[in-house]
Amino acid sequence: MTNKLINGIAIGCAFLFGIQNSRAQFSIGTAISYGDDIQEAGLQLKGQYLFKKPIAINAEYTTFAHHEEQTRTGSEDIKLREININIDRPFHLGSHFEIYPLAGINYSAEQEHFEGQNGIQSHSEHETVNHDEVIHSMGINLGCGMLYQFGHFSPFIEYAHLFSDMSQNNLSFGLLYSFGDHNGKQHSSTHHH
Repeated sequence: MTNKLINGIAIGCAFLFGIQNSRAQFSIGTAISYGDDIQEAGLQLKGQYLFKKPIAINAEYTTFAHHEEQTRTGSEDIKLREININIDRPFHLGSHFEIYPLAGINYSAEQEHFEGQNGIQSHSEHETVNHDEVIHSMGINLGCGMLYQFGHFSPFIEYAHLFSDMSQNNLSFGLLYSFGDHNGKQHSSTHHH
């Protein structure tokens, strides 16, 4: 159920930002993101809708690499996925370079699988324990970023802090490809975390 929910939201965001008109610019891209709480890198997919006014709406889906932890009684495997909807406001520093603050909402789903032993049943046997749990959390993103645009491409770096029950700092490096007119100044950006 959780996988279907996350995938459904991700597809919906992609459809929403795929709708274009003559008064907006659309960008898509990908990034490598690192989360300091899960302590793993993740792959981020991003769509951005830039209005004529200097406001951009960003939809991001990030899936992090599995994180494994060893305990005295077994091992724990953690999977984390995030969906972010952020708004940013670009400030141009020259014709190609931009910085921007960002703010938005986050949905996180963390799946935890524990496998190990629960106490001694006899002198030679242990009870094997398998436990699965999915934790859902909503939160707020605050951060900033910078990018450099050349043609339709914009490499970027972005930092965001997630305020939630699963708070963490996210640092992302990526590349966006922009569709639309590039005769004037245009904006592309990212986000996560």
